[in-house]
Amino acid sequence: MMAALFAARDGAEVTLLEGSKDCGRKVLVSGGGRCNVLPSTADADDFHTSGSRNVLKRLLRTWRLPEQRAFFEQELGIPLVEEEDSGKLFPASDRARDVRDGLLQAARAAGAELRLPWRGGGQGRPGGGGLPPPGRSRGERRG
Repeated sequence: MMAALFAARDGAEVTLLEGSKDCGRKVLVSGGGRCNVLPSTADADDFHTSGSRNVLKRLLRTWRLPEQRAFFEQELGIPLVEEEDSGKLFPASDRARDVRDGLLQAARAAGAELRLPWRGGGQGRPGGGGLPPPGRSRGERRG
C-alpha cells in the first residue's frame, strides 16, 4: 500500500492487486490488531544485515522516524502514541483498521487503482487472466 501510494504520487500508473476481498490483512493483525506502526527509536545497531552496514545506515537516514511519524499523523491524520513498555508507536485509537484505511484512502486519492478480489495468472494465454493493457477493461477487445 505504501509503495502504491508513493508511486502514484510520483505520477506512475498504479494498480494494486489483492487476492482477498479486502486489502491490508497483515496490517489488520499486526500488533495484536492494534498495528505497531513504528518504533520510537531506530539505530543501525538495532538491525542485523548480512550486507553492508553503510548501506543500512544510509537507508535509515533516507526517511527518518520523525518524518515517518509526521506522514502518519499529519498526512494520513492518524495520531500515534508510544507504548511505554515496548517503545512502539501505535495509533491512538488502538485500531489497526484506521492505519489500513488511511493508507488505502491516500493511495486512491493519489490515483492508485485497487482491484480485489483479484485472481490473476494466465496473462498472455488465450482466455487467461492477467491485466488488460492500460486504458482497456478486461472484457474489451482490440480492434
